Amino acid sequence: MPAEIGRLVDQYPWILYVIGAAVAYRYIGQTLAEGSTFWAKVLPGGQWFRNRAERRRVTEAADLADLNRQVTTLDRRVRALSETAALYDDYLEYDARWHRDHNIYSAEQGWDFPPPVHITFHEFMAARMPPRAPALADHEEPR
Repeated sequence: MPAEIGRLVDQYPWILYVIGAAVAYRYIGQTLAEGSTFWAKVLPGGQWFRNRAERRRVTEAADLADLNRQVTTLDRRVRALSETAALYDDYLEYDARWHRDHNIYSAEQGWDFPPPVHITFHEFMAARMPPRAPALADHEEPR
């Protein structure tokens, strides 16, 4: 095959100029047509290049808007998870202090005492978290 191409080029050397011109037109013409309405009207195929570029811009804008929406949603979710993780950390600190105080009090009293009030994690969360509107699912009747 390469030998046949070599023979073809030897017989018709102008074919390289035609191929080079077609490749150059493809890139230079496309760039000019996409950048200017004048060149899009003047160059053959210019309007096609311009329409294709416009479709690509619309698609990219929609993709960018979708990505922006996803980032915003993920940002809200990450912030909520961070707050929840901080709440867990606060509870663990509270719980460790409670157990420490409970052990000290136990030793001082010889295990004969009413223990300090200990709350569950859910009670701790309810005391620390601001009240929020109930979710729609909370109002649905069980099936």
